[in-house]
Order: sequence, then C-alpha cells, then structure tokens
Amino acid sequence: MIYPSRGKVCCSVTTLPVMPQDSQLQETVPCGSDSFPIQYCVDDLSQWRQQSVPLHWHPYPEFFSVASGAVEVQVGSDRLTLAQGEAIFISGNLLHGYRQPAGTSTCLCPNILFSAQLIAPVSSSIYNQYLLPLLYNPEIPYVVFKPEVEWQQQILVTLTHLYTLLSKYGPASYYPSNPDEFLPKHQVFSDCFELEVLQDLCRIFHLLYSNRNQLVQKELPRIEMIAQIRFKKMLAYIDRHFAEKVTLQTIASSANISRSEAGRCFQKYCSLSPVQYLMKRRIDHAKHLLRSTSLSVKEIAAQCGFQDSSYFIKAFRKHVQMTPLHYREAGPER
Repeated sequence: MIYPSRGKVCCSVTTLPVMPQDSQLQETVPCGSDSFPIQYCVDDLSQWRQQSVPLHWHPYPEFFSVASGAVEVQVGSDRLTLAQGEAIFISGNLLHGYRQPAGTSTCLCPNILFSAQLIAPVSSSIYNQYLLPLLYNPEIPYVVFKPEVEWQQQILVTLTHLYTLLSKYGPASYYPSNPDEFLPKHQVFSDCFELEVLQDLCRIFHLLYSNRNQLVQKELPRIEMIAQIRFKKMLAYIDRHFAEKVTLQTIASSANISRSEAGRCFQKYCSLSPVQYLMKRRIDHAKHLLRSTSLSVKEIAAQCGFQDSSYFIKAFRKHVQMTPLHYREAGPER
C-alpha cells in the first residue's frame, strides 16, 4: 500500500461537501451510471461539517479505506476505529457513518459504491453462489481488512489499484475532488480500464469467498433490523411534520412503538433523544432559510415549527452560538 505520512496532505476544497439524503437518511447520489454503476471518491473528513460523514444508507455495497489518519466508523449500532492502511466493506442497506477522531488533522479516505450487477446479473449462478452470500448476508454486515493478514492485504492492494484506475480514467465524482497523490497513478496504464475494474472486483470477491470461513460473523439480529426500520419511519415522520406541533408521543406513534422504545432507537443510532433530533432538524431548516431566503425571523420561526419567535431565537443561539440575524449576516459558509 502506498499512503502518505499523517498530516502531509492538504485539501484544496473550500466549500463544505453536503450529502443529499431523503427523509429516511438514504443517500440520493446516483451510483455511477446505468452503463457503469460504480462511484469513486476521496473523502477528506476534515472538510465535512463536524468532521463527519453523516449517518446514511444506500442499497449499494461499499468499500471504504483510510489513506491517512484514523476514522471512527458506525455501522448500525456498532462503533469501531480504522487505522491508516485499513479498510472496511459494508453491506448494502445498512445505516453507517464516518467521523474523524478529535485532535487529528487531515483524514483522506478513498471509497467506492457499486452495483453487484456490474460483476454478474442477479439471475446468474455467479451472483447467487458467490456474491449474494457476501453482499447481503445478515451474519456479515461488514468486514474489516488489516494489512497484517495476508489475504486481507491482497484485498487492500487490489483496492488501491481499483481506486487508481477510477481516479485516472473514471468519471468525475459527484462530491468535490480531494488530493489523491497517495495513489500510484504513474504506475498504472490501461486502454480498457472498465475491464480492469471488473477484474479487480472479481479478485476481491474471489478472496472474500475463498476466506469466508475466516470472516468474523456478527449476525445482524432480527431485532436490529426491526429497529432500523422503526428509526427510518420516525425520521420520515419528523421530516414531514417538523413545521407542525410534534411531540414524543406522535413521533413514537409513527412507528407504532412506545415513547421509551422511540428514545432507545434514537440513542442507538444518533446519540440524541427524539426531541433533540426534532430540534436539530428545525434548526437546520432555519439555517437553510436564513441563507437562501429573505424571510423575516418571525416567518422562519413559524415555518420551522416554533410558535414563539423569542423561543426560536433562544434555541437558535443555543445550538449555533449566534442569533439568526448574525448567522444570516455571516454568510452561507457556516
């Protein structure tokens, strides 16, 4: 693996990246194109708001590597830390997010999302015999790759080659580009990079399948899957109704659960209570309106579910450390 020394790479991105998500936290960025369904990018977590990629999910499997620094990863309710040179594979449809540990500087993380149909059609024996047991297996929600394990090191090397091909020859990412000088692009040449990308993916899954008995099986219990469904239902309810009168009871009722169970769901996945998340959603929308409209503070308060503009100003100051008007005057890059 060819990686830079910690803190040696500086990002030139000046605007904070934003992940488009729907009301249930699904990332809505297309995964490549219909003809070549794979998306590559390099995330610099120091450039994201609060140095973290927010909790999200998508139907696509993901490989996420750490080229510099370290990364705190959340998959479902599990939390783990990846060191420089390590990587993780995350199955599709699982809530996950990434955070740069406090006290660290630049954190560069190349990663890909892809459709398994890039490798083989869903109806094929290749997909059903070799891919499906790894891609959407509740007993293997994620796999961590470490360089000291030989077959995992082979996957890490193959991922580096795959990232290099996509960086050098692939289409531009939706997200702002970040430096990827850690990739050996001067060593990689191809006049058929799509075939080489496919070859690399096949090699990775060949290694995973051949070593499947060594994978740490951590079954995603049925109760965990149900909890994620309930959590998404409550998020969708808040997103639709945050401008109205919302209570803990109405949030819980949207998922047909008790208030205490609603509280446990939110603490498990976002370390907030339902009411705290509701307030965050309202404040985030208020910030958007302050940046993008000329509405008065009173009008914005009403559109964000605050019946009292004085209470809105107090709540906004508590969460943003400035008044709504000062936030508007400070400009959009906050």
